[in-house]
Amino acid sequence: MGILIICLALFVLYFLPAIAATYYNHSSSTPIVIINLCLGWTILGWFVALTLTLKNLTYAQFLKSLGFNALLFAVGFGLLVVGV
Repeated sequence: MGILIICLALFVLYFLPAIAATYYNHSSSTPIVIINLCLGWTILGWFVALTLTLKNLTYAQFLKSLGFNALLFAVGFGLLVVGV
């Protein structure tokens, strides 16, 4: 059961730029999803997708996404540290 939770947390973390782009109805959400899917395994590709996601957000959306990203990171990191 614990390995399933860790895999789910890593899956969400991997697709975080794509999830955020679709959540905020980003105008370039399809290319962001494709970049995240094809190049997200490279760290540079993941950061490019995340940067494109956050590029055209309003300040309020950006602050909300920081909280969303920090929450997902904290949950995923906590699960890895605890070894659930």
